[in-house]
Amino acid sequence: MPEGQFNFIIIGGGSAGAVIASRLSEDPSCKVALVEAGGHPPERERIPMATATLQCDPEVDWMYRANPGKAGRGMKDGRMFLPRGKMLGGSSGMNYMAYVRGHPGDFDKWESLGADGWSYDRVLPYFKKSERFNATNAVSIDPESHSGDGPLGVSVRSPVLPPSLQFISAAMASGIPEGDYNGADRRNPAGVVSLFHTTTEKGQRSSTYHAFLEGTAETRDNLTIVTKAHVTRVLLDGEGDTLRASGIEYEDSTGKRHRIQAAKEVILSAGAIGSPHILLLSGIGPRRELEFAEIECRLDSPHVGKHLKDHLLLGMIFDAPGVGIPLGQAGL
Repeated sequence: MPEGQFNFIIIGGGSAGAVIASRLSEDPSCKVALVEAGGHPPERERIPMATATLQCDPEVDWMYRANPGKAGRGMKDGRMFLPRGKMLGGSSGMNYMAYVRGHPGDFDKWESLGADGWSYDRVLPYFKKSERFNATNAVSIDPESHSGDGPLGVSVRSPVLPPSLQFISAAMASGIPEGDYNGADRRNPAGVVSLFHTTTEKGQRSSTYHAFLEGTAETRDNLTIVTKAHVTRVLLDGEGDTLRASGIEYEDSTGKRHRIQAAKEVILSAGAIGSPHILLLSGIGPRRELEFAEIECRLDSPHVGKHLKDHLLLGMIFDAPGVGIPLGQAGL
């Protein structure tokens, strides 16, 4: 292939993009480009308790602010911060590592609405393929729903903190059974209680970068990883029903613009905010809004950039004499 042309171009090396790049590049005949706006994660990203130092750090966070709606009336300036990862691994490198699969009923409903292949029974093998669950006696596990062979480390914090055990005991005393919320027990109408499963291994974060790219995958000859590259638009050929993504345009760290071509597909995996933003910059979205922003409308698609639903998270602090532990012990 000529220089600058690939089979696949992946926009965004985060929670999805890092996985896609790794999987596609397993085929040595497939030439893949992964384009990421951030760089490699900093060393502290591996430390679970360092999460708060990553959020609101412009080196690794997009620093978005949003209108919290009716839920945030008491917030300063009426705005909430919306942390989004800007690094290889994306938000999986700066979230709180909760490993929670979707509810089986949601997957089954998607298939009933026409999403063939998306039933829970059909997607479960892929959850298992990705997971390397570190078994422990601290939680009840449905063995048919888990695997210990995949790249993504999943574990339960060790040692278990006393307040966590007290919470489990209180829930069980109220009638909630202990179970595996990432397994068959998720279908229990009464719910289940469990210690958190987290995307960690041996006390360190297991982001999608560390799990799928770091080491072997990122050094493959057929995988080109471009970091510090801001995608400005998807290049489009044709009109109307024949419109096709043929490549991308991006700016490097010096502000210089580049174009690369995709022989097969451009895969947009820049997140819930980044992906619609790039579509809009490319001329795909509500015609009136694009014209107001002086962007040529290539495809009038009224739902692009709409319907995002997020949640406002507030930490609650209580006095609990005798329950707390030293910070050094919490960091184990």
